[in-house]
Amino acid sequence: KVEPMILKHMAGDFYFDFTKAFIPEKNIPISVRSLAGDVTILVPENLDFRIKAFVNAGEIKVLGQNAEGINRSINFQTGNYEVAERKLDFMINLKAGSIRIDQV
Repeated sequence: KVEPMILKHMAGDFYFDFTKAFIPEKNIPISVRSLAGDVTILVPENLDFRIKAFVNAGEIKVLGQNAEGINRSINFQTGNYEVAERKLDFMINLKAGSIRIDQV
């Protein structure tokens, strides 16, 4: 069962696979802050989500949208996010590293 999360680390990689997780019918916030590392997230195609991602130095890839370099950010949400009953709300902030979200 997916619950709200706040993760803060100095350095390290994060890997989230929500494809087989039970996601309740509510908005679930997930926050990740790190000085250095990579964040990889797999989301099922039928799940709506929103992401606010910021990287001081690195790259962000969200469903085909790319941003790389210095002080980059992406704000993205799926088409039915506002009306969806089950949804994830990501807030990711890295000083150096990469963020990648894929739907499978």
